Amino acid sequence: MPVTTAVDPLPSLETTRLDPFRYCARAEPPITAEGLSSLAESMLGVPLQLEAAAWQFCAPGTLSKSLDEPLVAAIFRLSTGPLHTIAAVELDPVLANCIVDRALGGEAEDVPPHTVEPLTETAKGVLGYLLAQILAEHGPSPWRLASIVTTTAAMSAVMHDRGQMIWPLQLELGDQKGFARVWIPFDAAAGLPRKAVPTDGASKAEVTLSAACGRASLSASEWSSVVAGDAITLDETWPSRILVAPVTGKGPRIWCTNEERGLVVHTIEPTLEDEIATGGSMTEPQTDELIDKVGDIPVEITVEVARFRLPIGELAALSAGEVLLSGKHGGQEVTLRAGERSIAKGELVEVDGEIAVKLTEVAT
Repeated sequence: MPVTTAVDPLPSLETTRLDPFRYCARAEPPITAEGLSSLAESMLGVPLQLEAAAWQFCAPGTLSKSLDEPLVAAIFRLSTGPLHTIAAVELDPVLANCIVDRALGGEAEDVPPHTVEPLTETAKGVLGYLLAQILAEHGPSPWRLASIVTTTAAMSAVMHDRGQMIWPLQLELGDQKGFARVWIPFDAAAGLPRKAVPTDGASKAEVTLSAACGRASLSASEWSSVVAGDAITLDETWPSRILVAPVTGKGPRIWCTNEERGLVVHTIEPTLEDEIATGGSMTEPQTDELIDKVGDIPVEITVEVARFRLPIGELAALSAGEVLLSGKHGGQEVTLRAGERSIAKGELVEVDGEIAVKLTEVAT
């Protein structure tokens, strides 16, 4: 047998942080990326491209350490709902100066980051006007621009430092690239306008989800020689990703990223509504005799790290950035399944640089 080494367990995430991740991931943005690009082109003469990453968490007491000066941040407040619901949009200062320059008819020539000066009061007024116009042009919005701040002290005073949710963005305005970050106070996330979760009878029905980290293909004759202690190298693995999907194979495929803060939803495809619209069944398949019937035809074996149930309405409302709670601790044993049949238990190991499963129990 080859020498095996244990694979690092999945990172953990405190349960108290799950709801803010869900609130932020399902929040309704005041404007779509397409709408923002179109408005930028009409106002500034060039389109704005946006690439979003998953939501992150900034621990209490670390806000000022996470900011640099010169700083440019627009503070927004909700005109409806809880009074404490605020948000800040931090802009790359180089990009902010380019936006102001273009708004005033300039060409926004490249400026070395170390030479960027803080925004003047006039520039703050121009930027604030543009942001207010963007909200107004897109239609009625519950968000209102409150102020433009340019120091870490001013932003800390407005946002407080009891923990923040952060949405990192990469922006490209014409030839100019830069970053932006959306900041939401941890205790204000619950007040964000967000997508509604279906509550009808069908939406409350639960579906079983399987979280898998890889696959292997073996014939029945090959499997018959496998014993506990053997290590099976996987044909397909996703070292930093977990695939979550209904065990029926019908419904969304939810790709989760294994990040420092925990396991979070990254992309979802296709949607559950597609399956419901076409009459797709959500019942469990009956495949217990799969291996017995196929002889030496290769059988796909899935390496399952967790299995849990979720209401169909919650599944349909999932958004990128949410955390799925499987009820199983990272680093616990995995289950090898052929269809719905559990054929072995094991643990993830590394064999000559490849991810494998060291079997601890094999079904007879």
